[in-house]
Amino acid sequence: MRVGQYIGRSWELFWRYPLVFFLGILVLQMISGLTNGILYGPVMCGIMYATLKAVRGSTPEFGDLFKGFDKFGQSLLAGLIVLLITVCSFALCLPGIFLTPFFVLVFAFIIDGDLPWDKAISASWNAAKNNYGKFLGFTILAGLFSLLGFLACCIGVWVTAPIASMAAAVLYADVTGTLDGAKAAPPAENPPPALGEA
Repeated sequence: MRVGQYIGRSWELFWRYPLVFFLGILVLQMISGLTNGILYGPVMCGIMYATLKAVRGSTPEFGDLFKGFDKFGQSLLAGLIVLLITVCSFALCLPGIFLTPFFVLVFAFIIDGDLPWDKAISASWNAAKNNYGKFLGFTILAGLFSLLGFLACCIGVWVTAPIASMAAAVLYADVTGTLDGAKAAPPAENPPPALGEA
């Protein structure tokens, strides 16, 4: 699939199941916001779970969006680490846009690949490194798509932001070859370099 098709597919699913992907994700975003982002990980895992269920031909249910809380410990840790790395990369004037692609699939690997937080981060890192151009293009396109919502008097973000998040699940299913529901095999072990390592 091409990068633009991930957004297109998630757009289609969003409007096919509006009760789940509009009202449901709105509730999850409110929960995440009320906790200052602490529950970002479980929220994202829920979005990944419901989207993967839909993209593989099953009918998602409202309760599927809360499946991320079944992996509460792992998704919580992963969410906090990803948020910390992202915030620090921008705060230190590092090219955060070039770092973000490495963490796009973390939550999908937790909820669908059944990996612990550290293995999920490593798997996402390797998946992006093996196809960095596609992941970078996806990150930029998803960011621009979300930005469109803010430009529409901020109202449209309630549509564009969830669709951008859902698109990450479509990307995951594509690059792991699990569009048919087969279990993903983690990319070759090759973790990110340690701090201070050349």
